[in-house]
Amino acid sequence: MSRNEQSPTAPSAVGAFSELHALQNLMHLLRLIEQHKGFVTAAVVVSCLLGGLYYATATRLYQSNASVLVIQTGADSLSMATGGAGVIKDMIPTYRSLLRSDAVLEDAVKRLAPEQLASLAALPPEKRAGALRQALEVSSATGTNLMDIAYRSTDPDAAAAVVECVLQAYVSFMELLHRSTGRDMLEVLTQQKDKLEGELQTKESELLALRSKAGVIREDGKGTNAEVKRAMALNEALIQARKERLNAETVLTAVEGAVQRGENLHRQAVELLDDVGSDMLRRELGVSEADSQRAQQLHQQLLEDKAELQSLSEMCGPAHHRVRQIQMRIQGAEEYLGSLSSNASSPGRQIANEDLAPLLLTIARQRCQQAVEQEASVLRSYEEEKGRAIALEQNVAAVEIAEHDVQRLRNFYDVVVERIKNVDLSQDSELVRTSIVSHPTAVREPVSPRLRSVALISLFLGLVAGVGTVYVRDLLDDRFRSLEDMESQLRVPVMAVVGKLEKLVGYGVEALHTCVFSNSAQTEAFRTLRTAVTLSEGGVRSLVVSSVEPADGKTTVVANLAVAFAQSGKRTLLIDSDLRRPGLTPLVGLRGHDGLTTALLNSAPMAEVVEAHLCRDLVDNLDVLPSGPRPANPAEMLMSNRFPELLGWAESNYDVILIDGPPVLPVADSLIIGRLVDGVLFVVRPEKTRRRPALRAVGSIENFGVKVLGIVANHVTFEKKQSYYGYGYGYGYSYHYGYGHEEEAPAEEEAMEAGAGVAPVRIRRVA
Repeated sequence: MSRNEQSPTAPSAVGAFSELHALQNLMHLLRLIEQHKGFVTAAVVVSCLLGGLYYATATRLYQSNASVLVIQTGADSLSMATGGAGVIKDMIPTYRSLLRSDAVLEDAVKRLAPEQLASLAALPPEKRAGALRQALEVSSATGTNLMDIAYRSTDPDAAAAVVECVLQAYVSFMELLHRSTGRDMLEVLTQQKDKLEGELQTKESELLALRSKAGVIREDGKGTNAEVKRAMALNEALIQARKERLNAETVLTAVEGAVQRGENLHRQAVELLDDVGSDMLRRELGVSEADSQRAQQLHQQLLEDKAELQSLSEMCGPAHHRVRQIQMRIQGAEEYLGSLSSNASSPGRQIANEDLAPLLLTIARQRCQQAVEQEASVLRSYEEEKGRAIALEQNVAAVEIAEHDVQRLRNFYDVVVERIKNVDLSQDSELVRTSIVSHPTAVREPVSPRLRSVALISLFLGLVAGVGTVYVRDLLDDRFRSLEDMESQLRVPVMAVVGKLEKLVGYGVEALHTCVFSNSAQTEAFRTLRTAVTLSEGGVRSLVVSSVEPADGKTTVVANLAVAFAQSGKRTLLIDSDLRRPGLTPLVGLRGHDGLTTALLNSAPMAEVVEAHLCRDLVDNLDVLPSGPRPANPAEMLMSNRFPELLGWAESNYDVILIDGPPVLPVADSLIIGRLVDGVLFVVRPEKTRRRPALRAVGSIENFGVKVLGIVANHVTFEKKQSYYGYGYGYGYSYHYGYGHEEEAPAEEEAMEAGAGVAPVRIRRVA
């Protein structure tokens, strides 16, 4: 007998479900829209009507636009070209804020004419700038220096006027911000320069007049009075005359003393006489001019030879030829000079003092007299010029004061001119320049509301509201939305879809649709399920049929599936293992018969016990083992060694073994049985089975290591007008699953299998 050794879900199937999950959700959404298209259409129509009402009643707003370019110029343009181009772009947000600042907007409001205020006219003056800021839009494209300005108003002309005034106010503000300091300084300096020019001209005229009056002469950049100049020259001449007088008096005194003492007067004669007298005196003495020059040369040579001789004496002895040569030359020079002096002093060559004294005294007295007279004359002239200079001293002082004032004004004037030059040069190096690229125009077409925009928005909102409502309702509904959704959520394939079966009256064969309606479409679903089970991976010979909760139709499905297997010629064993609330036993009319519990409690051989309690007369090739008496401990009986022995005997005698197990969530009996067979077939009623309980049930089965072969979607209708599969019935059930009276079971089972509704389970435990 094969057992569950395979994973609950094949990896390939899991991967396929994951890949199809997104597509399934999209297809499900489209099906939702199709199913609720009336509601979605109504939502779109209502939204469009509301949009039309808004378009008809909304106030028309007109917009005017303009553009402003902010560029860097002047000295900083070089830095922009070398990598600083982002400086202005980084400052664009600041300039946008400046454009919306109070200073600019208040100036713009002041520039507006009363008829251009439009909606602003109704506001107090102090609130107009704030209202203008709220309606003004300033934007800039990334990476550009352009700022776009837009303003909306109920009047197109007023909108254009407001934007134009804002532009003018902004340009004025930027010029004032970047250039007003230089201009003011230039204006002040220019006025000061003009004033200084006038003052300087006046002072220079006064200075010229004072100089002309005082007779001041410019010399080496300095002014001097002519009288003072002459007095200074006469003072120097007076000093020189006094020196000459003193020299003449000194010579006269020397001559007179020499005469009185009887000294030789030749020396005084040489000093007193001029050049001509000196020549005459030398001739009288017998000394020619050539002898005088020769004597001077020899005297000079004699001094040099003596110096050389002294130098050689330190290094050479007296016998050295060079020393002897110099000594001989010195001796010759001294002899020549001695002979020349003796000739000049010989008696025949001398002039007598008696003849020379009167001449020298006369000459000395004359020169002394001339020096005295010269000094007196110069002194008189100096005194006269000095008196006139003192009289003109006040005029000279005034000239000096005037020169000082003129120089001061000239220095101040030069400073002002230099400052003006600097200001002029800086005007062309303005950092930022603002230019209006496009001026605003009055646009007659309103920007709000726009018919196209209102229509698109209304349509979009209607679709969103309709589809969103449908989607939210679908999320709040915990039922499975489709077969695909069921497969995706449970990760188990749907093996068959069983429609809503017609209610049959009776028991046994009369209660089985595969026997009563053997050729109907409803019966064909069980044959499809038979084929799917037969072709399951690994081959399936034994399986248990279970469900999430009671009344899902598992008993009907397993009974009709057993008949389908029997009709195909396979020996089939159908076991009712729901020992708490058996449904198969009363369905086939075997209530009160011994069965499974009898075989499990009996210690006799399994074959003898089972053979004695099988029902073989229902359908050919089909044997049914009823549940038997209800035990007090069904789970323990199923976990005993007798139940695996029973399954072993069944596998050796039958081709297919089908077991009707209890629901998974209330009890664990089906999990116990599932570990002993090839797998579990899961029956789900989509209109009543919720996703969370189904997921919990499948998870429990897989956690026990039981293989879920597939899902059977039971009681499915295909009416398009109904939501999902056409089911929308109410239901009520309880997870309590216990013992009840046998006489109540048929009525409850009929209610469960009929599908007309779900009867509440009434539970009464028996001892």
